[in-house]
Amino acid sequence: AWKTYRGIQANAREHREKFLKQRAEAQAARGNGDVAAVIKQIRQRERLKQDYASIKRAYGNNKQGLSTLDTPDPNTGGRTLLTEADQIHSYLLRRNESHYSQATFTPFGDAGPGFQYIDPANPDSDSHIDAMLEGVFEPWESASPFMREWLKELKCTLDNEMNIDLHLEEFIQLFKTIPENTALPVSGLHYGYYKVLSKMTDDAYIRVLFDIVEIAFVTHSSLPRWKHATQLMLEKGKGPVIENLRIIQLLEADMN
Repeated sequence: AWKTYRGIQANAREHREKFLKQRAEAQAARGNGDVAAVIKQIRQRERLKQDYASIKRAYGNNKQGLSTLDTPDPNTGGRTLLTEADQIHSYLLRRNESHYSQATFTPFGDAGPGFQYIDPANPDSDSHIDAMLEGVFEPWESASPFMREWLKELKCTLDNEMNIDLHLEEFIQLFKTIPENTALPVSGLHYGYYKVLSKMTDDAYIRVLFDIVEIAFVTHSSLPRWKHATQLMLEKGKGPVIENLRIIQLLEADMN
């Protein structure tokens, strides 16, 4: 095995050229330019990736998880540095829950006076929403002048309804173009599964998935796995300070 590995290493350039030519021929067959132009384009993209990777290594940037987290200390008014994984995880869960709940007490938040007018459980919510879009909605008595002015701005100015119909061709094209290494959602259904199905000549399998998604949208019925997301905390390049982290949510591929 070691001898075979050494042999492959010795002929790495030859193998690389052969692989590039195969990729280029496949691209050219799909009408994406001639073989020489495609090889040049692939090499330019790879050179760019290598350059950016070198820059990231020089700056010490990597995709590893947080090993420390700088947080405010409510007891001292200063800062605390968390270093244990369990501490960091627990803190982020508590902080993100409150962070995403900031809208709760706004006028149309769950605890706000306007929520009753848009509450899905309220049978009259559709008529209230239509009134807002028509510019004739009468708000609650305590609504501020700013809220009344904001509600006026909700009046719809479009003459034609937006076409929200789903099409199988667009569904297939979406998964053909999405990078296969896109991060996994909670269910673990890899984007590669959808990518393979989208490239099959027999569209029976991808059509089943499309029908499920279309029925869910038409009937306003969320699939159980659509109700969960994975939260990732990314640094913005300013260090592991809680105020400088960005929250990214990973959703299911067929919902995203």
